[in-house]
Amino acid sequence: MKFDSLENIELNSSAEVITSRIFHAAGYNVPQYTIAEFPPSKLVPDPSATIYDDSGFKKPLTQEKLEEYLLFLPQTEAGKLRASAGKILEGDVRGNFSFSGRRKNDPEDLVNHLDRREIRALRIFASWLNNNDMRESNTLDVIRYENGTQTLTHYLIDFNSSLGAAAKGPKPPMFGHEYMADYGETTKAFFGLGLWEKPWQKRWREAGEQVDQSPAVGYFDNRYFDPGEYKTQLPYFAFKDLTLADGFWAAKIILAFTDEDIRTIVKMGQYSNAADAGYIAKTLIERRDLLGQYWFRKANPLDNFEINGNKFVFDDLAVKHNFVPQAQREYQAQVIGKSGGRGTRITTLDSKSAEFDLENWLDEYEEVHLLIRSQHPQNRDWGSFVLVKVSRDGVLGILHQD
Repeated sequence: MKFDSLENIELNSSAEVITSRIFHAAGYNVPQYTIAEFPPSKLVPDPSATIYDDSGFKKPLTQEKLEEYLLFLPQTEAGKLRASAGKILEGDVRGNFSFSGRRKNDPEDLVNHLDRREIRALRIFASWLNNNDMRESNTLDVIRYENGTQTLTHYLIDFNSSLGAAAKGPKPPMFGHEYMADYGETTKAFFGLGLWEKPWQKRWREAGEQVDQSPAVGYFDNRYFDPGEYKTQLPYFAFKDLTLADGFWAAKIILAFTDEDIRTIVKMGQYSNAADAGYIAKTLIERRDLLGQYWFRKANPLDNFEINGNKFVFDDLAVKHNFVPQAQREYQAQVIGKSGGRGTRITTLDSKSAEFDLENWLDEYEEVHLLIRSQHPQNRDWGSFVLVKVSRDGVLGILHQD
């Protein structure tokens, strides 16, 4: 169990429950975290429990010492303690997993974690949930034995420093904007001679140099939020190697959370003030859309490709989520016919709707490859491509440009 700081009841516990459930819904493995409230009298020391006191020596944990600790924990209006309770994972714990290499003792861990999309894209999920404490030490590998078979599961753990929370209260202003040791930002500040105001400094100044939300919310808003510049505390190579395709993949998942989904998950944080729950949900919804707009502008946002007769149809997710009107979108496809391992360039198609007419090419060739680009109204150059391989049987393969 993890408790809130004395002056910020609900801050860390609610953040952990909300963020863990969003990661679970996004497809990641996480322990179950639940809000637990109980009277202090429910906590009693185990006869064998020990602690290390201020002198560094191990001593028995007495009831008197336990009650002394409880004095530094906040209580609800009903006089109860409140915590985020994490369900203990069953199995053989094997420590953390790496964001770069592989587990040498796992024959099925064949791909370097640095090259795994779900690892690199953690940076984007962290930016949505303001989980700047995303690090290797907040992961856990667990082996389970079932029917004579070993299964290794990779978990993300510890989310009590997400949203507006840090380890001991509201987030410091620079979190999410700078690494723990950010030499680049330090150099810019040095040569700026104090004249250059960083975005997080401006944000903090505009807030009156104080947390301007309730103690349960902490420091969490979207002022000067830049999806492309968000930084976790530690600069992992996996996060720096994030590709356009990774960004599209993560943004597509994040945009799948509806407003109602987000509000429902936030309710699991059990805020006592409905205004706090409303603010957290509103901020997450706004940040979801900011992320979607950014990544669907950087990457090619086309998806859900289908063959309908001689028509090749698709969805433009930027249009679907109302980031761009269909009237301002244009698409271009280079069409290549493939038969017997040889390719023939057929033509270049242009369209202002989310479809292309393939005429009779699906009958003439074994496969037809379409290299599709789209134009964004803020950038009249053709953007990144998506390669779609199709035949009369349907879609054979999809490759988004990295």
